[in-house]
Amino acid sequence: MTMRKPKSILASRVERGVLTMTKPKTTSATLPKPLPVTGSIPEAGALFFGAGKEKSYRLAKARAIVTLETGPRSKVALLHATARKLGLDPT
Repeated sequence: MTMRKPKSILASRVERGVLTMTKPKTTSATLPKPLPVTGSIPEAGALFFGAGKEKSYRLAKARAIVTLETGPRSKVALLHATARKLGLDPT
């Protein structure tokens, strides 16, 4: 019997697809042309998931939205990376 590393409950639920908030609600046809490279987390949540401000930050914490830390308490959403992660064409 091998020992497995314990994962957080949230991470294991995201991997199994249990969280419904990780499903994209848009297609590449509805993405703005050109798609900005960065944006705020609420903008990314609304664009890709149809989510409000609070749910967008929960999506970023669950790593469904790709972010870049720009300071001790500020993050920026990377829209192109999030689109590619969801299987959408950012160009």
